[in-house]
Amino acid sequence: MVYHHILVPIDGSQHSLNALEAGIKMAQEEGSIVTALYVVPKAGQLVEIFAIKDVKDAFYQEGESILDKAREIAKSMNFNLSVRINEGTPYKIIIETAQTLNCDLIVMGNQGRSGPSKLLIGSCTQRVLAGAPCPVLVVRE
Repeated sequence: MVYHHILVPIDGSQHSLNALEAGIKMAQEEGSIVTALYVVPKAGQLVEIFAIKDVKDAFYQEGESILDKAREIAKSMNFNLSVRINEGTPYKIIIETAQTLNCDLIVMGNQGRSGPSKLLIGSCTQRVLAGAPCPVLVVRE
């Protein structure tokens, strides 16, 4: 099967960067488009004791930094990568973005970050597997 548009959600973890490399390799073989997606949690999902604007700004800055890393990986592989940064519940945004962009494959790591981010995200990969509008390829590290 030929995939035309591959969505790769990234969170900066090595698992997600490995998934990005795998998605790019597939795209190179098939002439596909790859979009890397970083999701910033909604302000309401952030811990209330922090100044929400400061925390939100920090998440966007982190997202831009992670997307820069994704661009570097793509450049090293001689590939033109599309990137997006959206705000919301990660698994919901991944599913919605796959639908909006008419992606026919999602490639993601088998686990994301740990620690406080894991508390915000939960088991994102499992939730995407359950609700994705297209096949999901889970890349193990």
